[in-house]
Amino acid sequence: MSDLGTLGRGESYAWAINNRGQIVGRSQTASGEFHGFLWEKGVMTDLGDLGGRWSEASGINDRGQIVGASSTTDGSVHAFLWEHGTLTDLGTPGGGWSQAYRINNRGQIVGASATALGELHAVLWENGQLVDLGTLGGKESYALGINDLGQVVGASKIGPGNTVHAFLWENGVM
Repeated sequence: MSDLGTLGRGESYAWAINNRGQIVGRSQTASGEFHGFLWEKGVMTDLGDLGGRWSEASGINDRGQIVGASSTTDGSVHAFLWEHGTLTDLGTPGGGWSQAYRINNRGQIVGASATALGELHAVLWENGQLVDLGTLGGKESYALGINDLGQVVGASKIGPGNTVHAFLWENGVM
């Protein structure tokens, strides 16, 4: 077991690793805020944020593209893509909240986003477009993983109660 360290103090958490040994997660900075990081060859790099006070990196592909979420200057939470030192805001298409969880080697990103109706839906970002993957009948779903075939897995509420079922989404069908 190897200690990856922190971005300055306190705690750090690793969320994902790719086949090149690059690791992403979140760590406390010297000022006490949490920021997403990339750990590579013994060096932890701060990915920054989208103008708010925190960020976290939750997924990385073999090309080194990183996804996660960050607070913004207005206090909302936006999904991001980090690539070659640049943090790109993926936005919140339905309203104030989105999070990216994983990215495959084709650059397809999955996560969740608030809808205009105030629900949370599993989503897929592909070629700059957002696809709402829907739910299994409830008002919440989260896309938590994607493979290189574009198959998406996650969890969805199945009705008005709080029962949650795992799902597979492929070829446009959950």
